[in-house]
Amino acid sequence: MRLIVTDSATAARTIADSLASGKADMVRRHGVEMPSFPGGAAIGLGGALHEVAVAAGRGHPADRPLVWSLRRRAVARALRAAAPTVDAMEAATADDAAGELRALQAVAVLGEVEPRLWRSARRAGTPGRPLDEPRAESAAAAEEIDALWGCALAPFGAGLGLLAPLALAGEDGQAAVHALAAEGLVWGEPARPSQAGALVLERLQARAPTLVSTATADRVGEWLGSVADGTIDRSRAVARARDLLRRAVPDGGLGPPPADLAEGRTLGACPECRGPMRPRAGGGRRELRCAACRLAYPLPPRGALLAVPGAACPACGAPLLRLDGGPPRCVDRTGCPDAEG
Repeated sequence: MRLIVTDSATAARTIADSLASGKADMVRRHGVEMPSFPGGAAIGLGGALHEVAVAAGRGHPADRPLVWSLRRRAVARALRAAAPTVDAMEAATADDAAGELRALQAVAVLGEVEPRLWRSARRAGTPGRPLDEPRAESAAAAEEIDALWGCALAPFGAGLGLLAPLALAGEDGQAAVHALAAEGLVWGEPARPSQAGALVLERLQARAPTLVSTATADRVGEWLGSVADGTIDRSRAVARARDLLRRAVPDGGLGPPPADLAEGRTLGACPECRGPMRPRAGGGRRELRCAACRLAYPLPPRGALLAVPGAACPACGAPLLRLDGGPPRCVDRTGCPDAEG
């Protein structure tokens, strides 16, 4: 059987339909769709099969081991079940380093059952080329380095990595904006620091300015490029990154989050239940929503919002906010008896 590995279930169905000259037969293995066509089947990985994290423990993040673990267990079970019937695997994942890594992770799972599949794996196409292992190794090194940075930045939010400080400073690193937005550290389009983000950026610039430097990202990029072209191996690149992080971050780490960081993410207390009210954005709109009872107020679509710590509207009890440094105003612009326009 010919097995085509793709990035998503949608891509797998599209490829299978094309090769079936119509509608592919839908087969499920361990709850995972594997649309079939004459002589083969396709499967969408849904992302990386394995993920890496810094081992828990004490000490500097740069000195702790990295641990890879299986992330998509159902997909792995489906691949193992199909392995005995597979003659060759073809990768139709994205044609970049991360896509090459995902393809090699799939081959590794198949190879646990049928080692011969390591030799026959190819890129989809005619003629298919062998998978580019050095390119995949550069993607694996990038994930390991990102995990190290994420561990150092963990006090300020989850999912942050190498490019997060740059994106926070308005430099390169737009790939990190989603993680920053999820933590309430940036908002708007183009993204800019929230009150909480400004506090984090101030801390990083004071304690670890190297992390907020395009030169740092450029150096790491050069090392990853050297892994991709086979000049150095993955372990050498990660070792260099560990050394850079060790020198960039003080021995005591970046310290606990600024005392007012939580207040930077929280813009006042809910007048109904006293729960924290936090800004949310989506669909071109912004609102201030209570994290407990879900009471919400619409916010202006643009402008920097600053809390007035400990203050509430004397007329209705809603939070007072400053917009772009202006005077304190009640967030309830429609229901408050004292609201102005």
